[in-house]
Amino acid sequence: MSRQRLKRSRPRKLNVEQLCSRRLLAGDMTNPADPYDTNNDKSVTAGDALVVINYLDRQNGAAAGENAGPSTSKIYPDTNGDLSVSALDALMVINRLVEGEDTTNNDEADDYGGGSTRGEPVIRSLDIDTGNSPQIEFSGDNVYVRVTSPTHGILRFNFGGQSEDISIGYDLIIRASGHGNRLEFDGAYIPDDLIIRVTGDDNAVALFDTHVGDDFIYQGGDGRDGVVLGWGTYIDDNVQVYGREGNDTFLIQHAQIGNDLFYYANDGHDLLAIDGVTVHDDAIIRLGDDNDELSAWDVTVHDVVNVEGDRDFDSIAVDNIMARRIHEDEFETEGNLRNVSQLIDQLFGFGPVLGTGDVQVTLRWSGDADLDLHVIDPFGEEIDFGNETSNSGGTLDVDIVPECGLEFGPHVENVFWATGTAPNGTFQAFVDTFDLCDDSPVSYQFEIRVDGVVVASDSGTLTSDGQDSPTIMATRGVSS
Repeated sequence: MSRQRLKRSRPRKLNVEQLCSRRLLAGDMTNPADPYDTNNDKSVTAGDALVVINYLDRQNGAAAGENAGPSTSKIYPDTNGDLSVSALDALMVINRLVEGEDTTNNDEADDYGGGSTRGEPVIRSLDIDTGNSPQIEFSGDNVYVRVTSPTHGILRFNFGGQSEDISIGYDLIIRASGHGNRLEFDGAYIPDDLIIRVTGDDNAVALFDTHVGDDFIYQGGDGRDGVVLGWGTYIDDNVQVYGREGNDTFLIQHAQIGNDLFYYANDGHDLLAIDGVTVHDDAIIRLGDDNDELSAWDVTVHDVVNVEGDRDFDSIAVDNIMARRIHEDEFETEGNLRNVSQLIDQLFGFGPVLGTGDVQVTLRWSGDADLDLHVIDPFGEEIDFGNETSNSGGTLDVDIVPECGLEFGPHVENVFWATGTAPNGTFQAFVDTFDLCDDSPVSYQFEIRVDGVVVASDSGTLTSDGQDSPTIMATRGVSS
């Protein structure tokens, strides 16, 4: 099939010049009342961003041998609480103003909250013990950290507009505390064990297209934790996940486990959802005491599946499970099969809610490459960024254009036909590489759902601009 590539320009965005980061030597440089009120005048304006810029200018002048002169008033230029001052602190003030939040301090605010907006990233401490098996101690709130492997034996940690490379030869051990943090491994390689221990609540860890050379071990925190083993991930040996305080979510999709899967829920309302997974030995699943849930679809276990739990209150829903032996308690409650893709999106906030219906085609990838989803309906009409709606009712409702070097995802694009609108016949889909940005290969995964069930999918790596993925096809009803 011939088609013409349409020229698509990238929107221009605000860029911040990277100035030298200045490590704070002493004193409290973050305003305890409102971290964005850098001049302490009880409001947040563009002048607060200017305070940061002037501070950096004085410090850079001092580093060059100029007389910086004393500051005439108390200022608080460290807006993100990372114990250093950089252009990022000015950008955070600007983002606060753009978001249109209330910029006036409230004297009647909670004595413990101090008027600080919930959800802003705060790094309280970060300690890295380097060596063949690096250990990382982290404390913070609402911080997003992305880990990649730019070269063999190196892990790159990206957070808060900064990056740090560490060498690794064997294990990686992470101890994290705080609230609302997100840790994503994307295309990373850990030669031996990956061990993560968490305290605090509402924290999440995700592995995409990541290889762990031995065991993956996760010990949960104070509740509402999330763990994702996503597409393209391979764990050479065992996966061990231990919940602690309940309301945890463990999701596995299009991943492989080289040996055993051990899952131990705890105090209830936990969810284990598995989709398109191979376990090369046993799967041992221990649900907790109250209202835990297991959803498993299209799972292959080479040996034994053993499921135990509270027969009166826990629930399971399984379909297309292949194993040598299956042992499970007789649960009174039949659960529902979960859409693991949407659960991952919700857990990590990977973009807007996607349109669903009779037919849904979804593309997911990470990195700053610009990929495009193309869907062809049964009448031959193609839906893409140049033709967002077809005559048959299909709609491209989510179209992402990442900014090179700035937006690393994960990203999603989505085409759907609402319930009761899709024609019968064969639907086709493929992925086009519009722009790799830095020429690094990009991993992708996409799928076609018909009436809510995945009937076709593909994942792989694209290595050059203009390269297309294989085409996948799915048929709905009887073609007329």
